[in-house]
Amino acid sequence: MILKRALSHNCTQKTLVRLSKKHVRWFLLVPALFSAGLFIFGLSRGELRASGEAAITGFAKDCAGMQPTVSIQWTTSLANGSFTKLDWYFSTNNGSTWTTGDTNVGLIGNPGYPNYVFNHTTANAATSYQYQFTLYASGGGITYASAMSDQVTTYDCTPPPTTTVNAKSMCQASNPSVRVYWPKTANTNTYDVYRAAHNAGTGISFSTLQDADCASETCEVIDTYQGISPVTDDVYDYYIKATGPGGLTKSPVGSNPVAGVAACPVPALTVTADLDSNNMCVAYNSDGTLGRGYFKAILSWNNSGVASTSYSVYQKIDEGSLQQIADPGIICSGGTCNAELLKGAGHVYDFQVRVTGTGWSLSSNTDGVDFNSATCGVSLGLQAPILEGVIKGCQATNQPNFIIQWSYPPGATLPNRYTITEYETDAFGTSNREFIDPDTASPFFRSYSLTPQSGSANTLSQNLAYAYTITALTSNGEFNTSNKMSGGSPMDCSIVPPSPDNPSPLTVTPSCSGANPTMRLNWSGGAHIADYVILRGEGALNPVLNSLAIVSAGNTQYTDGSVAGQTTYTYQVQAFGYGPTTAATAQVSAQTYDCTIPVPFTVNMPLTTACAAEDQPTITLSWSASANAESYEVWRGATQVGFPQPTDLTFTDTAAGGLLNNTDYTYTVNAVLSGTARTGTPSDGSFNPLAIRSANCQKPEPPASFTATFQCTGQDAQVSLAATASASANVTSYQVRRT
Repeated sequence: MILKRALSHNCTQKTLVRLSKKHVRWFLLVPALFSAGLFIFGLSRGELRASGEAAITGFAKDCAGMQPTVSIQWTTSLANGSFTKLDWYFSTNNGSTWTTGDTNVGLIGNPGYPNYVFNHTTANAATSYQYQFTLYASGGGITYASAMSDQVTTYDCTPPPTTTVNAKSMCQASNPSVRVYWPKTANTNTYDVYRAAHNAGTGISFSTLQDADCASETCEVIDTYQGISPVTDDVYDYYIKATGPGGLTKSPVGSNPVAGVAACPVPALTVTADLDSNNMCVAYNSDGTLGRGYFKAILSWNNSGVASTSYSVYQKIDEGSLQQIADPGIICSGGTCNAELLKGAGHVYDFQVRVTGTGWSLSSNTDGVDFNSATCGVSLGLQAPILEGVIKGCQATNQPNFIIQWSYPPGATLPNRYTITEYETDAFGTSNREFIDPDTASPFFRSYSLTPQSGSANTLSQNLAYAYTITALTSNGEFNTSNKMSGGSPMDCSIVPPSPDNPSPLTVTPSCSGANPTMRLNWSGGAHIADYVILRGEGALNPVLNSLAIVSAGNTQYTDGSVAGQTTYTYQVQAFGYGPTTAATAQVSAQTYDCTIPVPFTVNMPLTTACAAEDQPTITLSWSASANAESYEVWRGATQVGFPQPTDLTFTDTAAGGLLNNTDYTYTVNAVLSGTARTGTPSDGSFNPLAIRSANCQKPEPPASFTATFQCTGQDAQVSLAATASASANVTSYQVRRT
């Protein structure tokens, strides 16, 4: 029931609520509702506010046993003694509904003025609350209402659970220590860590760890024995006391006894790296036998003599960073340890040895060897490979790769093998890593795919940029290194690009360039192609194919000038792209020419006869080119009648050259190189010399007689003509004219 605002106070009515100046409505409060404890505000959220006479100022949370509690702090601007009690209420839904907490909370004598507390001792765990209260003035009649408070969330007062504590003896430099660690627990604010002599009880707390300081799901502290001087092999127990919200604690939980205080020796460690004094510049195979591609470095260092230690060897190539060497083959005998390492030429290597004991480790100095020309001999004419392409691609989803492609100067002294050096570049500098792969041993190998394999060293990172060099090596210690080429960052292989189209068909045509034999290759193009690799093998029955050359994607032909004469070669063209697979043509074989003599050619058949004029017969010959011919010869019988140049592939014999009417002749066409002639082959499979009769170009005799006979057939006139044949044998047709 809504009442109009009273015009005057009736202090005996006890129904008037004093509200803030912002309110425009008053409510009649029925006294019976107070006595029933069912006091309900008739204002919406935001309307029930005080004008400063009463306000909530803060909260204090706690756990009474395992019961969440909230202490609500409030204050008033009213004079001390002018109020005697309050009612308070709480909401868990942002003020939509309110529940009575307590009524008639006595404030006799107003203790604590002007700051007070009322307690919510039956709150639910981990629940958000908001509070309001009304304050009763002394003498009755007037009440004051606070504003709705901010939210406060109660503690989850479940005690921290039991946890398992682990302790491990270790060393920090030369100082013994213990790593104490345990799983992170729920409802925990702090952990107190205790150390006690074995079986001596809880001991003393030496560290307090905040829950927020625990990394991931594990908490740990390092006991460095501050304030005590443990003796080697002393045994300690460790305990954890977990403290949760409201001060709830869990009794200390103990570890298994620590095995003992570690002995922490720090031995002096010095490494030296030298060239192999016996075979300083002789290359080795990967199995250590003399052969190709590897040079030997010998490392020596002093054995620490401490039990339960292990050694590892690290290397730095040129200006790169230290990287561990897998399986360095360490042998220790007495006070010395050694390792023999086979490394590639053309680089400076620095080595470091690290020794690891129980909980401690130590690194040696670094010492290096230089496998460049200053110590292993100057290249004796071995030419450098030419790095031609670094193609980025995808081997599979999220597996990028680089295809490294290079060429080698034709006719140059061939190396025994190659090494590939990879340069990684990140925001902090450059580090080098070498790959020496037996599969690159072939001197004709020109393409190598660096693909990340499980556990391999050459996994490619999107965060790095890569560049490469190729070094050619021989078994006598010669080497030469290519230009350096960048491949940039690997391709994003979350989506794998298409593989290249097949470049088939392939045609192979032998030819000559002067006295040098060549093979000309032609193939079709395709899409998704970065470049082509030409493969070649000697022989026709599935020979071993080696990489010969690299051709850019825009070209579909290649001339191989590194072949021998009168030798059969087999070719294949392989297309490389950005996808996971390559595509290749079928193998095609052909035999080269002996280019010290003219290349075979074909004379076109039949020969052509004609008459240029009366008594002027002609015979015309044509032929295909002989690729290395310096000139051609045309012979009529035993007489040379033609001297064509290399670009002239036709010749016409005429009466000026002595050609007669209606006469049988024979011809041959020769290609000439350095005085050596080769006769052309007739295109129709006939035989040399080529036989033909010249045309009869004489003026023919007229017919000996000619008659015309007229007759009528009905009304139609008809003329019949008759003539005797010409006596000339060269008549090919007759013409009849009417005038």
